[in-house]
Amino acid sequence: MVFPAGSDLLSVAFCRENRIYHIGIVNNANMIVVVYLPVRS
Repeated sequence: MVFPAGSDLLSVAFCRENRIYHIGIVNNANMIVVVYLPVRS
């Protein structure tokens, strides 16, 4: 997965194997936060 550059705060949501993942990236802090969100039926 490729993230666009030029943004200090970036949030991307994508679906994989019937599950939703939410990734928040803070470039200026060199921190990557991954939050697992199960799909609600």
